[in-house]
Amino acid sequence: MAVVNPASLIHAAFENRYAIAAYNVDSLDMAMAVVRGGEAANVPILIQITVDTLNTWGWERLTHMVCSLGASSEIPIGLHLDHCKQVKDVFRAIDLGFTSVMYDGSTLDMALNIQNTLKVVDYARLHNVMIEAELGHVGREGEPLEWRTVTSVEEASEFYAKTHVDCLAVAIGTEHGKQVDEDHIRFDRIRDIHREVPVPLVLHGSSGVPNDILCKLLSFGISKVNIGTELRTLWWKCLLENQTRKPREALSTMSKTLRDYVNEKSRLLSHPVN
Repeated sequence: MAVVNPASLIHAAFENRYAIAAYNVDSLDMAMAVVRGGEAANVPILIQITVDTLNTWGWERLTHMVCSLGASSEIPIGLHLDHCKQVKDVFRAIDLGFTSVMYDGSTLDMALNIQNTLKVVDYARLHNVMIEAELGHVGREGEPLEWRTVTSVEEASEFYAKTHVDCLAVAIGTEHGKQVDEDHIRFDRIRDIHREVPVPLVLHGSSGVPNDILCKLLSFGISKVNIGTELRTLWWKCLLENQTRKPREALSTMSKTLRDYVNEKSRLLSHPVN
């Protein structure tokens, strides 16, 4: 089947209290392993690509190759542009065939974030593409500390009322590329957002969250779970441990390791919570 708009899949997850796993990939070999893992789990997945990765490989070339993986896959796959800060780049991805996009205006003031998000919403709706936005900011190492803000319930409600995005990424204490303890997760905030804002929520920085906490968050509207750091860590570990072997042998080992990881993680997140 072809790559699909994942909005209906994520809304079904939202209604039934489970999540769709979304995996960030940096290369075609990673994308192939992720697809095979999703097929092993027999559940829909998203493949996520950033602007930096597209710039590295070539926008048209990488998009075409990943779309071809989706076309031959046994499961529904969404192709998602992750953390895009430029509206023009979002439009470019949509024109190339991405079925899902994230405009990230989380470091802007809310008025400008809403203004830019609305431009993306209008264009995405014309092309049957899912739109995700971020309010509050999930930080990463090296960013200014003042960017790191927990999502406000009131602002989340206003943002959704004005944009009607398909899903909303929220900041509740996770961090990109970093392990976090349960004490850092703002369960009170995600609970209140879920009560007030009727939209599927997205968890960024999920690689640092233990599985039992991930499952707990599914009951608070988290319906899309982004995973990147854990994949990259496994990729590097496999290649470094097999660097004396032929590249195809090292890549084969890496592919199986990532496939098994994606299989397990996707199955975990696809189980509805009570």
